[in-house]
Amino acid sequence: MAAALAPAFIRIGGTEADRVLYALESQSPTKPPPPFTSVLSSRHIDSLGDFALAAGLHVSFTVNAGWGARTGSGVWQSSQTRALMRYVSARGYPFTVWELGNEPNAWPLFQQNLIIEPEAYARDLGELAAARDAECPTARIAGPATAYWPTIGEVPAFATHFPPRLVCNFLPRMLRAAPLHAVPEIVSWHYYPGLSTRSALAKYRPEATALATYIVAALAALYASRSLLPRRAIVFLLTMLFAVLALVLAVRAVVRPVHAVGPLSLRDPAVLDTVAHWGAGVRDAIDSLPKQPKLPELWLGETGSAQVGGEPGISGCWATSLWWLDQLGLLATQGHAVQCRQTLAGADYGLIDDATLEPTPDYWASVLWRRLMGTAVFRAHADGAPPTLRVYAHRSPRGRSAAPPFPDTASDATTFLVINLGSDPVELDLFAATSRSEREAEVWLLEGAFPNSTSCTINGVQAVTAADGAVPDFLPRREARPRVPAGSAAFVRI
Repeated sequence: MAAALAPAFIRIGGTEADRVLYALESQSPTKPPPPFTSVLSSRHIDSLGDFALAAGLHVSFTVNAGWGARTGSGVWQSSQTRALMRYVSARGYPFTVWELGNEPNAWPLFQQNLIIEPEAYARDLGELAAARDAECPTARIAGPATAYWPTIGEVPAFATHFPPRLVCNFLPRMLRAAPLHAVPEIVSWHYYPGLSTRSALAKYRPEATALATYIVAALAALYASRSLLPRRAIVFLLTMLFAVLALVLAVRAVVRPVHAVGPLSLRDPAVLDTVAHWGAGVRDAIDSLPKQPKLPELWLGETGSAQVGGEPGISGCWATSLWWLDQLGLLATQGHAVQCRQTLAGADYGLIDDATLEPTPDYWASVLWRRLMGTAVFRAHADGAPPTLRVYAHRSPRGRSAAPPFPDTASDATTFLVINLGSDPVELDLFAATSRSEREAEVWLLEGAFPNSTSCTINGVQAVTAADGAVPDFLPRREARPRVPAGSAAFVRI
């Protein structure tokens, strides 16, 4: 099933990437020494390399940039990464992208209060580039893979040790410093449209609302009894209560859980458009680099329907498929070359259910995107259409190279992706402004019965794999005026 998505990248990364020990000897330790928390053995690397080769995938690997790969003063050391590069190069494994660390703006929270200035990260990126040049010169370097939230954009890094430190604007500052060391071939960032309710912050959001009510009541009571307490005590208590209230309200404002329906659902155009707002900022940061022979590629290096494993009952269901297709189309118009989807298999947001090995609706959406939407992107719009009708257009691929960046072979056909988020069906007239003699389009209509459906249909037929996992061809139907029902998506090729 993974081969049906190829050529593509499989990303190995995440929070644990900055805690793992590379044990490439024949005898690997079962328990890693501190500060490592896990072991990546030669057996793991061999399994990954063999899988990538068999499926026609390229590996994007996030190297450990946490405490275990740093000196006491915080300088990143490349010795472990160089050994891993030599290992995969000697065996011909397709590790073609090396990324320095995972979400450095979240390191204070997840990596034992580690905090690195963006300028120091740029220096470390130069060391990674030197290792690449020596060990696998055809590979590309990526970073900084910083985390963005829909409500605030790039999350500031805050270390609580004394004295406290706050680092903001990590990605733009890193890019400004990069020309002194090495400009990455790929600039990556991470984004989810919301949090899973399993996350601690989302769990505390209702309590934050209740606490805010109590604090307001306490402020009113304190003000009413101000004549009974010394003035300095009143000022102190008021200051503390206002500070706590501000923190509580900030948590409520910043944390956005994912909803199946309603004004903050994954089918709300305003929610869908948020990623483009932050993506445009990353694009501007790249464009502001001093003159380069070639600007870095822009990647959304990690994304999924809900942060922290996906949302049970929503992720892995039809409820997220229109969001996924829309984000693929929307960011392509901004020049994003790659989007790395959490996950191929695993957690609630996997493309493949890791318990049953059954594809989810997002998998089938990805297969149709891969087969029908090429790498040449056009601007498209529908005159007079509401914001709930989303239209994207790409040159149709006739074939795709197996080598990054996977350019398409020539094709004179265009595929439109039409997503109907509204409550009424839409009929398309694609030939009114063309001189084509052909007046019928090829249509692949993707539908789900209910938001929580774990299956979908393509042209009315349930999408399933063969017994051996093979993916069907999905022949199109021909229509002069394709009809897109409410809550569905259509790929239309002319």
